[in-house]
Amino acid sequence: SRTGSLRAVEVVAIMARDARGWMSTAIVETLLRFPPETGAQPIRDLLAHRAFVLAQPVAASRLIGRLTHAKVANLEPVLRDIWSLRFRFWNRALVGAAREAGALLHR
Repeated sequence: SRTGSLRAVEVVAIMARDARGWMSTAIVETLLRFPPETGAQPIRDLLAHRAFVLAQPVAASRLIGRLTHAKVANLEPVLRDIWSLRFRFWNRALVGAAREAGALLHR
């Protein structure tokens, strides 16, 4: 993350898709360290993977918060997909991620 290059953030985002346990937490922390202008598009691409959001809703919520101040192209369809998960009340973390997406979508 120190280089701040687009290629580095893309590699980290690809690794985040399949990471589990402590590794996923470490990867999300790494993604959050990239400059917003570099990391926004790869974060959007990661959030577009529904399997990632379902498996790591807390991480997804943190990443959505990161996109609050960034200008990202074609973000609305991704946020709408995550917002549709708001009715999965048995998973509070997933509902939280959906609320984050809804707040960003409706601002």
